[in-house]
Amino acid sequence: MSEETIEAIYPLSPVQLGILFHSNYDQRSSVYAESITFSLHGHLDRQAFKAAWHKVFERHSVLRTFFVWKNRETPLQIVRRDGNLPWQELDWRHMTGEEQHENLHLLLKSDQEQGFDLSKAPAVRLILIRLSEESHQFIWSYHHILLDGWSLSIALDEVFALYRSLCEGWTLSLAHTQPYKAYVTWLSQRDLADSETFWKGKLQGFTKPTSIDADGFFAKSVQNPSGYESRQLRLTQDVSAALRSMAREHQLTLNTLFQGAWALLLSRYSGESDVVFGVAVSGRSVPLTGIESMVGLFIGSMPVRARLSPQMPLIDWLVEFQNEQIQARQFEYSSLRDIQAWSAIDRFQRKPLFDTILSFNNYDFDRVFREKAGGLDIRDVSFREGSHYPLTVLIDPGEEIQIRTHYDRSRFDGGIIQRILAHLEVLLQQMAARPSGSLSSLSLLTAAENQKLLVDYNHTVTLASTEKSVLQLFEEQVRLNPDVVAVQFGDRAFTFGQLNMQVNQLAHHLKKLGIGPEKVVALCMDRSPLVIVAILGILKAGGGYLPLDGTLPSQRLALMLEETRSPLILTTERLAHKLPPSEAAIIRLDIDWASIEAESVDNLPLIAEPED
Repeated sequence: MSEETIEAIYPLSPVQLGILFHSNYDQRSSVYAESITFSLHGHLDRQAFKAAWHKVFERHSVLRTFFVWKNRETPLQIVRRDGNLPWQELDWRHMTGEEQHENLHLLLKSDQEQGFDLSKAPAVRLILIRLSEESHQFIWSYHHILLDGWSLSIALDEVFALYRSLCEGWTLSLAHTQPYKAYVTWLSQRDLADSETFWKGKLQGFTKPTSIDADGFFAKSVQNPSGYESRQLRLTQDVSAALRSMAREHQLTLNTLFQGAWALLLSRYSGESDVVFGVAVSGRSVPLTGIESMVGLFIGSMPVRARLSPQMPLIDWLVEFQNEQIQARQFEYSSLRDIQAWSAIDRFQRKPLFDTILSFNNYDFDRVFREKAGGLDIRDVSFREGSHYPLTVLIDPGEEIQIRTHYDRSRFDGGIIQRILAHLEVLLQQMAARPSGSLSSLSLLTAAENQKLLVDYNHTVTLASTEKSVLQLFEEQVRLNPDVVAVQFGDRAFTFGQLNMQVNQLAHHLKKLGIGPEKVVALCMDRSPLVIVAILGILKAGGGYLPLDGTLPSQRLALMLEETRSPLILTTERLAHKLPPSEAAIIRLDIDWASIEAESVDNLPLIAEPED
């Protein structure tokens, strides 16, 4: 390639470097292959439409860009001075409506699988399909390394404005815009000292990423192949209006409400009161002249840390939460790679700061299509967006707010995603209905789940044995069905025989520590098979157990321990630090089990009586 054909050469932005890495590392060409599709109804001047696109390609250098990185320490992006418009026209007028629908589905699938060769320009494809004399289908595919949603909106706005002027025979003079290179240059001149100080303080003490499927909360029904899929939910007009009204009344942004709801959801799923997730940021709040009209990849991601106190009023918490995000916006230009390096997450374990990301779309495609379409009726607008994160949640504000998900099938299946969406919907409904309530008053259970928990699962009327204790009934099952599964949790299963062995080991250990009749052992644990082992082990030792909720105030937990005179607490490493100071000894079953499993696996004499 000669110098005459090159317009500019410059480095990649940090976000572009990240996308280039993931695109090459993943080897799934569709990860960041994105598109927007829509149908055009009315008389379309195809030549004028194509000419409008050609002018937009001439205006914005990023659309004529390719990348070089092989055998290079520093990847570069190169802008061609000109190039052929990646335009294709198809005529499907001879097909039936059903055939057109089927062929469109196959074309979109093939287009996504094709991906893009980033070493060649342009990483864009434009396809215009003629369905009838008065209807067309249009597909704009592009690699995310070039564009974000805001830039997509700018380019489409210009296309339709130019199309209208060409059809009506007048000249449209669009304002000059700076090339993407100006933004990359601005980034390279930043002093990162202030950013480092801010993010180190923001993430201080946070050492473990928040996982949405922590402790196997969601168990996949089958092992799915790799790849990404999408599911969506549309909130009703009433719920959407109620959320907007709530935001206006309390001077909150709609984005804050959804970020707050997601933080609550992650907290409930993980059992953590301190969670971190990612949010997409526009990247256009930086002090660079003309940045609002530039076309390129400005969007980035940054971590959001949320600390939740169950008794705190929802509105007070959301206001405080929003103020923290406003402060963080000053440093949204920081690369995620740098933020990760400044955090306390162990980089040698190669764990990301977060594996879920929330994106609130603040660009208005409806306005573009409504005001600039030049007499065309544009319908059936659809987006395909990519991300390497296990779960991306996209919020499209409108009269009916739409929630879209993009998820990794190797981590989630469709049923799990539907359940997550249903929980999020319930949480948003409750936030709008009870904004004055506390965080703990908000439930995420659907009506069907409430029915199961409160009604269906309580249809347990049966004749109870008056001659045998619970432990005798349990040991009877061990004798009769030692190889039958007694407990299943996620992908782990324990037979009656296996369970009884662990219960006996714990019971022998507790006996040696003095546990017997009239002794109460406190139990502070997350849901897991260890809870069953702990309860049965305490009972076999002859003691009673006191359940402790780790989310309760420290003073309340201390009072419970004092009143029951519990000499011992069974817990886990994660919850041990939440316990108040007391005279009770602490056993962390997850890390102390090595000493417990040295005990005998034989049954103990059952010494507890009903009156104990």
